[in-house]
Amino acid sequence: MLSIIEQIQQDVTYSERTQISLSPTLRKVVEKKRAATGESLSEYIRGALKIRVNAEESEYKDRMSAVKAFVGARKGKRHKYWNTDKKIENWQRMLRRDNRY
Repeated sequence: MLSIIEQIQQDVTYSERTQISLSPTLRKVVEKKRAATGESLSEYIRGALKIRVNAEESEYKDRMSAVKAFVGARKGKRHKYWNTDKKIENWQRMLRRDNRY
Protein backbone atom coordinates (compact mmCIF):
# COMPACT_ATOMS: atom_id res chain seq x y z
CA MET A 1 0.00 0.00 0.00
CA LEU A 2 1.37 3.41 -0.97
CA SER A 3 1.90 6.09 1.64
CA ILE A 4 0.16 9.41 1.15
CA ILE A 5 3.49 10.97 0.09
CA GLU A 6 4.02 8.27 -2.56
CA GLN A 7 0.46 8.74 -3.82
CA ILE A 8 0.96 12.51 -4.08
CA GLN A 9 4.23 12.05 -5.97
CA GLN A 10 2.56 9.72 -8.46
CA ASP A 11 -0.43 11.99 -9.11
CA VAL A 12 -0.43 13.36 -12.64
CA THR A 13 -4.11 14.12 -13.16
CA TYR A 14 -5.31 17.39 -11.68
CA SER A 15 -9.07 17.31 -12.07
CA GLU A 16 -10.00 18.69 -8.64
CA ARG A 17 -10.38 22.43 -9.08
CA THR A 18 -10.26 24.93 -6.26
CA GLN A 19 -10.19 28.65 -5.83
CA ILE A 20 -8.03 30.41 -3.27
CA SER A 21 -7.53 34.00 -2.26
CA LEU A 22 -4.07 35.42 -1.71
CA SER A 23 -3.15 38.66 -0.02
CA PRO A 24 -1.49 41.19 -2.34
CA THR A 25 1.82 40.73 -0.52
CA LEU A 26 1.72 36.96 -0.74
CA ARG A 27 0.78 37.13 -4.41
CA LYS A 28 3.79 39.40 -5.12
CA VAL A 29 6.14 37.04 -3.32
CA VAL A 30 4.78 34.02 -5.19
CA GLU A 31 4.96 35.85 -8.55
CA LYS A 32 8.64 36.69 -7.99
CA LYS A 33 9.53 33.16 -6.99
CA ARG A 34 7.65 31.44 -9.79
CA ALA A 35 9.00 33.88 -12.38
CA ALA A 36 12.46 32.51 -11.61
CA THR A 37 11.34 28.91 -12.15
CA GLY A 38 8.84 29.44 -14.95
CA GLU A 39 6.16 27.53 -13.04
CA SER A 40 2.50 28.33 -13.38
CA LEU A 41 0.71 29.53 -10.27
CA SER A 42 -0.98 26.11 -10.02
CA GLU A 43 2.34 24.27 -10.25
CA TYR A 44 3.87 26.52 -7.60
CA ILE A 45 0.96 26.04 -5.18
CA ARG A 46 0.89 22.25 -5.73
CA GLY A 47 4.63 22.14 -5.00
CA ALA A 48 4.17 24.15 -1.81
CA LEU A 49 1.39 21.82 -0.67
CA LYS A 50 3.52 18.74 -1.34
CA ILE A 51 6.32 20.22 0.76
CA ARG A 52 3.95 20.98 3.64
CA VAL A 53 2.28 17.55 3.59
CA ASN A 54 5.70 15.87 3.51
CA ALA A 55 6.91 17.98 6.47
CA GLU A 56 3.77 17.20 8.49
CA GLU A 57 4.11 13.47 7.78
CA SER A 58 7.76 13.60 8.86
CA GLU A 59 6.90 15.43 12.08
CA TYR A 60 4.21 12.84 12.86
CA LYS A 61 6.62 9.96 12.28
CA ASP A 62 9.26 11.64 14.47
CA ARG A 63 6.74 12.18 17.28
CA MET A 64 5.58 8.58 17.08
CA SER A 65 9.19 7.34 17.21
CA ALA A 66 9.78 9.44 20.33
CA VAL A 67 6.60 8.10 21.94
CA LYS A 68 7.57 4.51 21.18
CA ALA A 69 11.09 5.04 22.53
CA PHE A 70 9.73 6.58 25.73
CA VAL A 71 7.10 3.92 26.31
CA GLY A 72 9.62 1.17 25.58
CA ALA A 73 12.13 2.67 28.02
CA ARG A 74 9.98 2.46 31.15
CA LYS A 75 10.84 -0.03 33.82
CA GLY A 76 7.26 -1.16 34.43
CA LYS A 77 6.98 -3.93 36.99
CA ARG A 78 10.58 -3.43 38.19
CA HIS A 79 10.09 0.26 39.07
CA LYS A 80 9.80 0.78 42.83
CA TYR A 81 6.71 3.02 42.51
CA TRP A 82 4.99 1.22 39.64
CA ASN A 83 5.13 -2.49 40.45
CA THR A 84 1.59 -2.64 41.93
CA ASP A 85 -1.61 -0.71 41.28
CA LYS A 86 -1.62 0.59 44.86
CA LYS A 87 1.95 1.89 44.55
CA ILE A 88 1.02 3.66 41.32
CA GLU A 89 -1.88 5.38 43.07
CA ASN A 90 0.36 6.44 45.96
CA TRP A 91 3.03 7.71 43.56
CA GLN A 92 0.43 9.80 41.70
CA ARG A 93 -0.83 11.27 44.98
CA MET A 94 2.72 12.12 45.99
CA LEU A 95 3.34 13.90 42.68
CA ARG A 96 0.11 15.87 42.97
CA ARG A 97 0.97 17.04 46.50
CA ASP A 98 4.41 18.23 45.38
CA ASN A 99 4.04 21.83 44.15
CA ARG A 100 6.96 21.45 41.73
CA TYR A 101 4.79 19.36 39.37
